[in-house]
Amino acid sequence: SGGTSTVSYYVLSGLFLNPPAGNLTVTPPANFEVSLSISSGFSASAINVPYVGGAVTDTVYARFKPTSPNTPYSGNIVNDGGGATAQNVAVSGTSQLVYCAAGATNTSYEKISRIQFGSIDNSSTSTAGYEDFTAISTDAGKGEALSFTGTILGGYSSDQFLVWIDFNQNGSFTDSGEDVYVSPTGVGPHTGEITISATALSGTTRMRVRMHDSSIGPNTT
Repeated sequence: SGGTSTVSYYVLSGLFLNPPAGNLTVTPPANFEVSLSISSGFSASAINVPYVGGAVTDTVYARFKPTSPNTPYSGNIVNDGGGATAQNVAVSGTSQLVYCAAGATNTSYEKISRIQFGSIDNSSTSTAGYEDFTAISTDAGKGEALSFTGTILGGYSSDQFLVWIDFNQNGSFTDSGEDVYVSPTGVGPHTGEITISATALSGTTRMRVRMHDSSIGPNTT
């Protein structure tokens, strides 16, 4: 959602077009864009493909630009004009959210051992660094304040928790108001409240929790 796919293409060709000089129109369906250049000029509206001598051979480039996450889209790119029967090129795609990578540069010392948030109470003994617990969830209402507790195994006085929630479900944690909790430094446990944005989109979204040693330097997400 909000991003674009890699570019695909097809060749548009025709003979004995009438009038002998003019424009063909190439019209994409919703959530797709077309261009006559592989690197620029993409449009969600119809574009013109000029021709002369009653003939045309040109490459049309297409890409997927979805407006909602985790949604399948399909339709036809309509190629029309020059007195010829309109020709359709079928396109389809399913949008996906791709979050920025998270990880740890050193997993030999302290680690997150337990997270409590809403109905989530999740412990871990792994030393693998970043772990994916997206199969675990809790319900939260817009404007609701929920208690958060993060526990550290082998904590240091400079350790700190940071929490983000993707309230607008766009695959990014950098939007205003999505950095929802920054703990004081210390060995923990760290406890605070996280308030769900009143403008959050309904449905499933992602929360990311990071614990870092603040003496080493800042982390974003």
